[in-house]
Amino acid sequence: EVLIGSLEEEPVSGSARHLEEIARRAAVAEDHARRWRTIHEAALAAAQSEAAMAAAAAAAGGSGRLPDDMQKQLAQQPELLKGHLSELDYYLAKANFAEYVSKTTGETYPGGKVERELEEVCDTADDFLALAAGRAVPVRPD
Repeated sequence: EVLIGSLEEEPVSGSARHLEEIARRAAVAEDHARRWRTIHEAALAAAQSEAAMAAAAAAAGGSGRLPDDMQKQLAQQPELLKGHLSELDYYLAKANFAEYVSKTTGETYPGGKVERELEEVCDTADDFLALAAGRAVPVRPD
């Protein structure tokens, strides 16, 4: 059974939505092995994006087209992504798929902390793309 399509088929601007779809599928998967394979593919795609994000942030910084505050936020995104990927790896290693309710937001994650961290990876990718396009990003509770 094919769980997801090729990640290469998605355009860069659709990467975050594609990762969210992977997270949704992982959350409803019946066994941990299927969840792990699905999430692992998403994490690999995000890790490959980290280097591209850093290069793009550096290039945008030199252009002078973004206000200083947005440039600072943009430059922080690759490091934020790295942190979220580290946390995702941690929870994957623990196979932490038990339902989780965020103390900060009150949101319930059927796929546990793994699902939550993958959502943060998606949010970070969304923020990066918005900032690179010169759009403000929402303040999210951590």
